[in-house]
Amino acid sequence: MSLISVENVTMKFGGLTAVDHVTLQIKAHDICGLIGPNGAGKTTLFNVIAGYYKPSGGTIHFQDHRIDGLHPYQVNNLGIARTYQNINLFRSMTVLENIMVGRHPRLSAGIAGSVFRTPAQRKEEKELREKSMEILHMVGLQHKAGETSRNLSYGEQRRLEICRGIASDPILLLLDEPAAGMNTKEKLELVEFIRKIRDFGITVLVVEHDMKVVMGLTEYVFVLNFGKLIAEGQPADIQANPEVIKAYLGEDV
Repeated sequence: MSLISVENVTMKFGGLTAVDHVTLQIKAHDICGLIGPNGAGKTTLFNVIAGYYKPSGGTIHFQDHRIDGLHPYQVNNLGIARTYQNINLFRSMTVLENIMVGRHPRLSAGIAGSVFRTPAQRKEEKELREKSMEILHMVGLQHKAGETSRNLSYGEQRRLEICRGIASDPILLLLDEPAAGMNTKEKLELVEFIRKIRDFGITVLVVEHDMKVVMGLTEYVFVLNFGKLIAEGQPADIQANPEVIKAYLGEDV
């Protein structure tokens, strides 16, 4: 049974069709890739799944919930988190504080508890810090918990961005170009990190232009071109697919 099912989803902006009747299913605990040339509709599809756009047509089901048309915070509360192509950290906050902000949707003490510092609020704050430190340990950033995030290296900022994404305890994590701007060593570390995320029970869908990262990381790949799903399958099959090769390299005139 699929964890998430995208059925015949279309996203139009005026006369432009960015996503064109796309249907795909993702199974729990898989690491899947979503690839395609620039302008293929990958990030638009991410934004539809995450609730930033209401689709022009089609449906999306996540577990037992229909989520197309929900607000982003509602989608996140159900267990879907995403990162962004551009690093979007709170640069004046510490590394630990960035993670704590990411866990905000899971807090329950409320405004009154924060103002009056109730026992429940103090207990929750203690648990929040402990859980946030656990997440930093996952990626080896625990020793930089008190450092301002702007002072991290580029690769560390990327990993922190992903950490903030998993801080809300997602079931499905959408990663938008996580390897962008990374060097070879950082990309290898990223692949191992994403595998570790899956080992913690999180399903991953990743948009990525670096084909070495995609083919070395994912178990199943979806290919978009001009908003349409033109191929899907295991990485080796995708690499040999004539439609995919044509979409990326063009064809002789």
